[in-house]
Amino acid sequence: MKKQRKLFAILTLVAFMMTLLPVAAFAADDVASLGWSQIYAEDDYVDADNKDLAGFTVELKNQTGNLTNEVTSGSTLVIWAERANEQVSDVDVFTDKDGNKLSNKFNKAIIKVAPQKSTTVYLKSGKAGVVTVKAAIVDSSKLDSESVCQKNVVENNAVQIRDTAKTEFEAARSTDWTYKFTNRGSNEALSTTQAVNGGKANGIDKKEFDFFVVDKQGNAVVGEKVKLSVNKNGALVDTDEEITDKRGKIEFGVTATDNDTYRVTAEVAGEVNTLVISFTAAEAYKIEISDQPTASIALDSDPGIEFKVYDINGNLIEEVDQTLVDELNGKAANHTGDKHKYHQVISTPSGSKVEDKDLTFRNVKVNDLEDTLYLDFSRKPDKVGTYKVKVSLANGKSEIVSFDVKEQGKIVNMTMDIKENSIAWEKSTRKPTVKLYDADGTYKKEDSKIFYNYTWTVDNTALASVATYGDDAGVVKAKKGSDYNYKTGTVTVTVLDESRNLTATDTLVIGSDVSSVKVAENGKAVVGEKATVKLQVVDADGNNIALDANKREKINVDLYKTSAPADAKLDWNLPIKSAYQKTLSRTGELVFDVTSDVVGDVTFQVVIKQDFNDNDKNVSLSIPVTVSFKADAPKVGAEQVTLLIGTSTYIVDGVVQNSDLAPFIKDNRTFVPVRVVATALGCENVDTMWDEATQTVKLVREDMTATAVIGQQLITVEKDGVTTTVSSDVAPFIKDGRTVLPFRVLSEIFGAEVEAIAAADGTTASVTFTQTW
Repeated sequence: MKKQRKLFAILTLVAFMMTLLPVAAFAADDVASLGWSQIYAEDDYVDADNKDLAGFTVELKNQTGNLTNEVTSGSTLVIWAERANEQVSDVDVFTDKDGNKLSNKFNKAIIKVAPQKSTTVYLKSGKAGVVTVKAAIVDSSKLDSESVCQKNVVENNAVQIRDTAKTEFEAARSTDWTYKFTNRGSNEALSTTQAVNGGKANGIDKKEFDFFVVDKQGNAVVGEKVKLSVNKNGALVDTDEEITDKRGKIEFGVTATDNDTYRVTAEVAGEVNTLVISFTAAEAYKIEISDQPTASIALDSDPGIEFKVYDINGNLIEEVDQTLVDELNGKAANHTGDKHKYHQVISTPSGSKVEDKDLTFRNVKVNDLEDTLYLDFSRKPDKVGTYKVKVSLANGKSEIVSFDVKEQGKIVNMTMDIKENSIAWEKSTRKPTVKLYDADGTYKKEDSKIFYNYTWTVDNTALASVATYGDDAGVVKAKKGSDYNYKTGTVTVTVLDESRNLTATDTLVIGSDVSSVKVAENGKAVVGEKATVKLQVVDADGNNIALDANKREKINVDLYKTSAPADAKLDWNLPIKSAYQKTLSRTGELVFDVTSDVVGDVTFQVVIKQDFNDNDKNVSLSIPVTVSFKADAPKVGAEQVTLLIGTSTYIVDGVVQNSDLAPFIKDNRTFVPVRVVATALGCENVDTMWDEATQTVKLVREDMTATAVIGQQLITVEKDGVTTTVSSDVAPFIKDGRTVLPFRVLSEIFGAEVEAIAAADGTTASVTFTQTW
């Protein structure tokens, strides 16, 4: 009995203990598990504008995966954000759902939260980039300071929830972005209106730049595509497209072969940013004669020999610095050998004392834009005869100038040359050139410093005046346009040498102010060939006019490609800067070339400017120019056909053939058989050319159709869907059963060139048609 009671007691105790086990086991299982708990990002992307909120939810789960708010006694939930691994972010802020900052004892993005089954917090930031949010369950006593928190939480993987969440803060939209160009490695923004010095236009030296894209909070815009281009040939950007790096930066470089001013554009998300870069000519490479005697010069007078210097790319060195002048004069510090080796007298007439040492270079400013090397003769040519001088650069490039000297007889003639053809109202010319000649054509160039000794007049003082004394003697200035009702007119300028009773004249167009620019010529545009475009500056009445020559250096031309066929490879070339400045200031004309490798329209916006630093005077002209490229015309028929007058023999591309009718001359006109020429030039309807009923000749070729009626002088030509007429001074007629026409009429019908060779008696011996297609 005692054993039974003892067994019962044991069983009762075991039963009691078993009733306790599930409760204890349940309590342990309900504590949040680091492996089961999760963090969710509510948003993949939000704006980095310190306004948009990125939501993050932390769910505490027990070992069975059920939500719980139980944690180990004395522990709490900690949530933090990282930009770099194991480093709490100091650029992000935790907030509630309304954007209010959550209470936080630290300056960084780390917060302590009372454990809940599901806790949602929000993060805002002004910095673009990816943020990672993490959470941990830690002893509350180990959160006293940032350093302790860093060690016990951020760097302690043992307490962290295994899951993490990420959201990317995006930079503000492109409308809020800002941009800047800088020199490579600099943070200082470059001007986007004033030209940056690009260095030498030698095609080798590269000017390097950075381009930055940031949002309005100053955050780098990362991963954005930037397209780069330059507005005209002569300069090259070393990359077409780059992607912004973590600093919102791309790098690029620019080289140039033409000394000019260029505009490099950086296009980002539809926004275009421009950097103006000016390149100067490279080192002197070639020397060329720009002015020399054109006839015999007078004894003891200055030959007036001038040179221009170019770099290796053919750019005119507009500013010839004193360093080059000193080098050529043998005065450079590192000069060795003969001091006069760059300017040598090769030969002189017998008895002349002109030697190498008598020659020196000096820099002469032709105008505000252009310098020239002037060869001075300290001893003027002192004997009659031929002189030869040689000038060289250090690289051996040289020029030889030969001129004849005569003893000048009595001066019987004078000439005057005004460089400008036209000037606008209130503009001035440069000084003219005056030369004095004897009866044999020997001349001397008059010194402009003594122009005040002459009498200067204009024939219409309502249009212009001419300076008569001082350093400006000979300079013509246009009056105010209002004084002449803005009508364009021509003035004749006269210079009088009273002592010799000699006069010289030149004419000058005085026009209204520059008004616009027009397309003067849009050349034939064939794929793969060069098409030439000519523009002309005009006044308000449409008359041709030049830009102001006195401010020639302020003329600048830009050519922008605005549209072209997809994948077209284009090449367009403006003249070098000094060249287009010269033509625009003399005639108002601008010429450029374009080529394309595909059929289609290429459109440019041409901008011509002349800056006077005065908004009322500045010239700013713009015109769109479309060049339509077409496929090359088919080469139909023979290239060359020659007919011999009076004989039935004719030659087609070197092959002799025979006709049943010989060309002939009648009433001083040379007539040729139409069928012979038409067939040789590609017409294939030999059997259907003639219609007896209508007395009509129809010439059919794959690219055109021409119709001529016997007795009628007008001949119709259909080509490319356009019908035109060719008029013949003698109507087609029939001779010996064949239709004949004057040979020049047939050349016009077929668009062929024609050449007539005359016999000894002056009559036509042969005619040759040539097709150039």
